[in-house]
Amino acid sequence: MNRLVFGLGIACLPFATPSYAQHKVSASGYFASIDFEFDNRDLEERVSSDEGSVHYTIRYHYDLSDTWAVGIGYLRGTSDTIENVFTALLGEDVEVEYKAIQLLAEARMPLSQRNFLFAEANLSRYDHDLLIEDETVTSSDGVGGGVGVGWEYRFDNGLGSRVSLSYDRLGDEVQLWSMGFGLSYRF
Repeated sequence: MNRLVFGLGIACLPFATPSYAQHKVSASGYFASIDFEFDNRDLEERVSSDEGSVHYTIRYHYDLSDTWAVGIGYLRGTSDTIENVFTALLGEDVEVEYKAIQLLAEARMPLSQRNFLFAEANLSRYDHDLLIEDETVTSSDGVGGGVGVGWEYRFDNGLGSRVSLSYDRLGDEVQLWSMGFGLSYRF
């Protein structure tokens, strides 16, 4: 029995890396500019094609190595912000709501033991709606993608923080240019 336990311990040794945490969960908040294009000429004349928005992401990453990671995430946002409340006072109340499930790939370049620059790419399954006066005018779903770059700092206790710039394209209609701040935990 002792030999079996010893053999299993030796077999699991390559997977037991206490100094290197391979899993990470993160949450980030973003300020974004939404650019959207209309197929409908009437909508194009009634609605501004630029809106400010806020969105958040929740993500899980798995490190394949020190420099590569893959993951899955959820993005959700709206253009119903303070800036747009003032715009609504002058005209129609316009809101864009969007959400997406994302598959991620990330490359990291270490600057020091705790500082990293990163670049990421994602593939998104999205759904977005354009609402005017709380009535859905157009709705779309499909597959989109995006890219991002940023800086990440890791603390000894597993916590981390990040700043990022990203571009997401949700179909032919919606483009998001975003700046975000986030927190993460490695385990």
